Amino acid sequence: MHELITNPRMKRLRWVAMLLIAVDAFVTIMGQPAGFWSNPGIAREANPLFAWFLLRGLPPFILILLCYAGVVFYLVSVLPRRLASIALFSVIFGHYFGASSWLMFNFHLGIFAPIVYGILLSICLVALGEENLTLNQPPLRMPVSGTPAADAPVAPPPGIAGR
Repeated sequence: MHELITNPRMKRLRWVAMLLIAVDAFVTIMGQPAGFWSNPGIAREANPLFAWFLLRGLPPFILILLCYAGVVFYLVSVLPRRLASIALFSVIFGHYFGASSWLMFNFHLGIFAPIVYGILLSICLVALGEENLTLNQPPLRMPVSGTPAADAPVAPPPGIAGR
């Protein structure tokens, strides 16, 4: 049995990945042509694996998405931290690109949509990477000099203290 991750940042990033999978799936479904609902054979999807399921209808597509999300969640929970980070950011950036493509080209929102989506994603990533996420604790303060070591008292090396 693999040991599950305990790092709070990694745990939070898993949920960002799940959110981006859901957003990408939502815009993919909403971007289908009107005839898709009566004829799934006209589905449009750039990813060949997901396209295969989408061409068979919405239920198989949703089922593969749920399986995929479950596998991603499990893998990033049990992989060593560095590999889990690589997997998480691959999923996050891949699904950011997927949803951005739909927003830009299919929904004709132009470059503005990926920029706004990227800003929102960046805000989430920065906020979830913070150690101090509670609202009632004061923020961490940086020393006046800008480096913690410069303001900290310096102890003399061993053997020099008594001279």
